[in-house]
Amino acid sequence: MGKSILVCFTGMDGTSKSTLASALLGELKKRGIRCKYAWCRWSPGFSDVFHFAIRKTVGYRAREYKFCKPLYIIFPYLKIIDFIFPILFRVRIPAMLGRCVIIDRYVYDALADLQLTNFDISTKIMFVRLFLAMNPKPDVTFLIDVPPQVAVSRKGDLSLAEAMRYEKVFNRMAKSIGFQRVLNMDFEEASNAILNRVLNLQSMPMGD
Repeated sequence: MGKSILVCFTGMDGTSKSTLASALLGELKKRGIRCKYAWCRWSPGFSDVFHFAIRKTVGYRAREYKFCKPLYIIFPYLKIIDFIFPILFRVRIPAMLGRCVIIDRYVYDALADLQLTNFDISTKIMFVRLFLAMNPKPDVTFLIDVPPQVAVSRKGDLSLAEAMRYEKVFNRMAKSIGFQRVLNMDFEEASNAILNRVLNLQSMPMGD
């Protein structure tokens, strides 16, 4: 059966993270490994109530919080609070029950989103450390990568400029946190590489 591990998929939209996560989930279940899928990019919470109130009273959108220092400071920390209970029920408890948790998007994606909406988290070291420390670190994090042009052609939610900015943010996080990069230009090849890496983790003795 193997041990309980946390497997994370992160990266910009259009890289087929969810498809790869689902494929891994299916393959592990075929091998008798108890698994749970967890989507952890966003959940409604205090930051959304705060944002709605500010939008209605002051008229600021998230991109404009930089013009008001208190808003600029408060909003990211509300994001930390918003993740506490979703991560508890979607990740921590299933892991405690011995399941392999497949995490599709995680706090890393939330950090990237904040960066893209002009919250310069690169200068907020304590904030980033607190955000990461309050959530369990995955045993392996796969940064699913494709050229920005390919991501935009697969999923039109991002402009090319936004995709290029996301790529830079994730590349910086990959260096500082330690992601395993997977170039998803050939789905079968990427899927097999991910499966083999996770099976190797499953076979390691506890504590390795």
